[in-house]
Amino acid sequence: MQPSDVPAWRRLIRFRDRDRDISDAVDDELRFHLEMRAQELALRGMSDADAHRAANARFGNIDGVRQACEQIGLERARAERRRASLVDFGQDIAYALRVLRRQPLPAAIIVLCLALGIGAATTVFSVGDALLLRPPPFPNGPRLVVIGPARSADGRPGVASFEDFFDWRARQRTFDEIGAIQRETYAVRADHTTRIAGAAVTSSLFRVLGVRPLRGRLFAATEDVPGASGVAVVSATFADRVLGGVDRAVGTTLRLTHRSLEVVGVLDAASQYPDGVEVWTSMPRVPIPEERHSRSMELIGALRSGTTPDAARRDLAAVNAQLVRDGVDLDSKVVTAVVPLRDRYVGAARPAFAAIAAAAALLLLIACANVASLQLARASARVREVAVRSALGAGRGRLIRLLLTESVILAIAGGAAGVWAAVVSTGVVTQSIPTRQAPWMTPSIDLRVLGFTLAVATLCGLIFGLVPALRLAGLAPAHTLRGGTRGGLDPRRLALQRGFVAIQLAMSLVLLVGASMAARSFQRLTTLDPGFDPTGVATFRVSLRDERYAPAESRAQFAEDVVRELKALPGVAAAAAASHVPIADCCSRFGLHVEGEPRDRTNEHLITGNVVTPEYFRALGIELVRGRAFTDADRLGAQHVVLINERFERELFQGSNALGRIVHLGSRDAVVVGVVRDVKQTSFTDAPEPQLYQPQSQVAWDDLTFAVRLSGGMTGTALFEHARRIVGRIDASMPLYRPVLLTDVLHRAVTAQRMFRTLLLGFALIALVLAIAGIYGVTSYYVAQRLPDMGIRLALGARPGALLSLVLRQGATLVAVGLAAGLAGAAIAVRFLSRLLYDVRADESIVFVSAAAVLALTTLMACLVPARRATRADPMVTLRSE
Repeated sequence: MQPSDVPAWRRLIRFRDRDRDISDAVDDELRFHLEMRAQELALRGMSDADAHRAANARFGNIDGVRQACEQIGLERARAERRRASLVDFGQDIAYALRVLRRQPLPAAIIVLCLALGIGAATTVFSVGDALLLRPPPFPNGPRLVVIGPARSADGRPGVASFEDFFDWRARQRTFDEIGAIQRETYAVRADHTTRIAGAAVTSSLFRVLGVRPLRGRLFAATEDVPGASGVAVVSATFADRVLGGVDRAVGTTLRLTHRSLEVVGVLDAASQYPDGVEVWTSMPRVPIPEERHSRSMELIGALRSGTTPDAARRDLAAVNAQLVRDGVDLDSKVVTAVVPLRDRYVGAARPAFAAIAAAAALLLLIACANVASLQLARASARVREVAVRSALGAGRGRLIRLLLTESVILAIAGGAAGVWAAVVSTGVVTQSIPTRQAPWMTPSIDLRVLGFTLAVATLCGLIFGLVPALRLAGLAPAHTLRGGTRGGLDPRRLALQRGFVAIQLAMSLVLLVGASMAARSFQRLTTLDPGFDPTGVATFRVSLRDERYAPAESRAQFAEDVVRELKALPGVAAAAAASHVPIADCCSRFGLHVEGEPRDRTNEHLITGNVVTPEYFRALGIELVRGRAFTDADRLGAQHVVLINERFERELFQGSNALGRIVHLGSRDAVVVGVVRDVKQTSFTDAPEPQLYQPQSQVAWDDLTFAVRLSGGMTGTALFEHARRIVGRIDASMPLYRPVLLTDVLHRAVTAQRMFRTLLLGFALIALVLAIAGIYGVTSYYVAQRLPDMGIRLALGARPGALLSLVLRQGATLVAVGLAAGLAGAAIAVRFLSRLLYDVRADESIVFVSAAAVLALTTLMACLVPARRATRADPMVTLRSE
């Protein structure tokens, strides 16, 4: 009986049979020794019964000896099997390498296909691991959550007031600790005044994070009390750069503008929070009830062990309910949101990452389908080889293992090349996801990623190698050898190849449609009118958060002085100051009521606001629709005035003329004197919000962005040099920072969408190439196997055009099946993408038709090459071979 003829159930229990054979052999050996000893004793004159008893007694514990001998036999047999398996495995690897060395072109194509698919999967995993899996690097990282008011329980937490922090921290039951952060920008006086990112924090922040100082100490609870001396903690990089080194920093005096603080501690890079902050100052203050709705603080908490964010959210909701019962004026429209710290960075980016991950998975499946189809074609040339091995006694399992070894070697080689591709493409994927990353979320190719790549490569090798291996190992050797060297056209193998190619075509069409949608979305986004003209506008920031600028008049005068000198420069068409410029600085929000509404908390509107100088609208190219702009007469002591945008008028004044109407801003009543065009203030993709403008001379903002419209050849670089001199002349301790052209800001604002489009287009192009290669391969296999038949047809008078039509018809049928399945999948994918991309709809039929036409045309052209080869078959050569 041949090994392949052994029943499957018998092969499954062969190891148990071997163990039973060892047990029987041990019994036979022991029985032999006992019999021989008994015979020896009987020859000395003992009776048979006494001889057997004496032999048993002399032998000792027979059961113990039997178990020990069985254990030794089993260990020897298992060691022998392991040695045999290793030898066989080594032989399989050596043989597979010889086969691949003899067929370098197919091997190279397979490795290239797998490198593209596995590289995409590795890239996405490395990014996903950094964004979604890797825990924050703080000791309390897994328990850290961000807390803040939001419009819905699952919304993104906003900034809170110190009063919110004080009450929540005192009454909560689900946090170990809660900390508060007030972001600041400090002017540090050293060799020259520099602007650095800082934060005023409560002492509890560092206990929330669980961090320890690199040198010195952190803030004590007594330093949160008003009247305590101001102290600071600095980063190690800041200490090295400004304070003469980490070891010398503690105890030194940090000189800020008109304020000096003692440095009490140094933090290493891994302990820095918030991101980018280099100086932390203490926050000695107490709650002031009147400032509850003045929100500017970020809150972060460490959950108690076993507590979920949902439980913490319910706990704070109960605290808010108790505060309302105690008479605290809380906004009923606002709830308290609690989300994991990671979601602060990636919450809005999850849909984009899901789309990229799905595209990478499709590309990997396309690559595997292509490789499986190619392996099936290669298998047809190995039919005789496998049949000979089977006839010589190789079992089916041995043959399958041999063939799978070759597939896994190819997959691992493809995975190695894929890692290199991932190193190159990780940055592209990272930029394609609209998220603000923390330093600890930077993707890298580490051991976790390499382990994932090895697992994926091995799995791919098993998947695409299993079907051909099973097909080859299942052939009857006698039938195959009788058929000679020519394998003939195997209908089942051809059907499998066609199935793989149809799958490739379907998934390629999904990627093509998705990439087309991303391209249309980006094209519409870049041609969008944002409501202002960024061309030739340079911006820079100056912070007036200093004791000398506490009076509103001082802040207003500083802005007027800088604007006046900027306007006097040659090549400056207009200059203005604002609290925020569009896209670059986002916004502030003001609570207000409009004329005719009850002035209570339930009717308050939270409106995007901006504080500007009179020439702001000219500098930004924002059109005045009705009324007037601000003038120099709109100063402190005069009637408070505001400008609103068209959407404000449409929504809050129900479309009626707003000129002369009153807007209630807390204790101030302001008259609407003008209506301006809607501007996309926060982002390109969001619709313009209702917006309010107030004059800087009446509100006097303390953190200003200056916007300058250039003309006459003035460059941004030259303008920034002039601006530094102007600001330094007015106040040498106030450095400007973040100089940038507004066109560059807008360019960066669409970077994620641009890279998302580029990535999907790249995936789609690779999928298209793989689909073309797949259909070319299956058509070539079909022609090669039917070439004798076609030669006979030509010999009998068939026209070449008929053969060309026959082959193309086979390819067209395959393309039609793949496109039909792909259109259905694309329709589902586009419904998801339409929620992710800007201004695209799921019913844009032109995209489906165009993508299907491109795929059909290119794949049918791929079929044309082997089809033309069929028409050139030589009948005489064919007949001689037969």
